[in-house]
Amino acid sequence: GAHFVQVDRLRRLLQAGSASGGTASLSFVFVSACFSEAAAQAFVEVGVPHVIAVRRNSRVSDPAAHAFTRAFYLALAVGEKVRAAFDIGKQAVVNAPSVPAGEREAATFLLLPPDAPHDEAILPNLTHVDRWEPPAPPRSTLAGPLPTAPEAFLGRNVETYRAVSAVLDRRLVSVVGPRGIGKSAVALAALDFLVQRHYFSDGVLYV
Repeated sequence: GAHFVQVDRLRRLLQAGSASGGTASLSFVFVSACFSEAAAQAFVEVGVPHVIAVRRNSRVSDPAAHAFTRAFYLALAVGEKVRAAFDIGKQAVVNAPSVPAGEREAATFLLLPPDAPHDEAILPNLTHVDRWEPPAPPRSTLAGPLPTAPEAFLGRNVETYRAVSAVLDRRLVSVVGPRGIGKSAVALAALDFLVQRHYFSDGVLYV
C-alpha cells in the first residue's frame, strides 16, 4: 500500500549523509507520473535543486512520457545542462509522431523551482560520445501497427488495467460487453500499453 512521508521526514531522509549537512543529498528528481506537481513540490521544499514533474491538473500519455524521458536523459548523458535537456525533452514531445497533441502534452512538463536557472550539468564527467548508434530492434515475426486509440478515450483506466493484468496472466483473454460500449477501445488501449513496453518479442498481429 501507499506509505506517506511528511515533508520534514523527507528532508531529514535526503539530508542524511550529505557532505554539506544542510542540503539535500540529491541533485535531481524526476517525478514521472500524471498530476505529480504536488509531490514534486515536496522535493523542492527539502532542497533538491532540479525537479521535473507534470502539472497538478494534467495527464500525460505514455508516448509523450516516453518521448520526453528518452530525449531528456540522452541530453543529460552527453553533458547538456538541466535546462537545455528539459527543453530538448519538450521539443521531442512536440515533434513525436506518436503524440498527436504534442504542443499541449509538452506544456504539461514542469521544471522546478521555476525561478532557478537550472544551468548545472548533472553528468559532467561522462566520456564524450561523438556518435551513438541505437541497437536495432528485434525482428518480429508478427508485425503491424495497432489502430490509433480514440482521442477521447477517458475514464476506462480500471478496465484497461484489468485487461493488461489478464493478458500477462493468461493465454487467452476476451473483452465482452454490449455492442458499442467500447470493448475494442479497451483491448487496443491494453495492447498499446504492453507494446510500448516491449512485452511481446514476437510482435502483435491485429486482425
